[in-house]
Amino acid sequence: MDNVGKRMKALREANRLSQAEIAKLCGSNQATIAKTETGKKVPSMPLLIWWADYFDVSLDYLCCRTDSPQGKLSSTAQNPPPKIRKSARTSCGWFGTVPDACLIRCLSGSWTALPAACAL
Repeated sequence: MDNVGKRMKALREANRLSQAEIAKLCGSNQATIAKTETGKKVPSMPLLIWWADYFDVSLDYLCCRTDSPQGKLSSTAQNPPPKIRKSARTSCGWFGTVPDACLIRCLSGSWTALPAACAL
């Protein structure tokens, strides 16, 4: 997940945003952003989705599955996505509600598919 954090940091810095500024925009805090960017904390799925929407890049790019952002990086986001709800969970028609850590491991290439244990 260290590389995911590096991608997130690179996007933030390319748009000249501080950790505190991006934390305020997404409804998080500076400590969480710092831990995420340094690989000490696994980013939640809602945070990854928010980051991808805000910087107009794909989740595959954020999770280092491709080097092509497939989106136009903008130094000014006209309409930032809504803040992340603290209780947000990811729901999938095939797996039901899935823990964020399992989805992130799958997206990062650690797993090629979600294991059955991840489905709640």
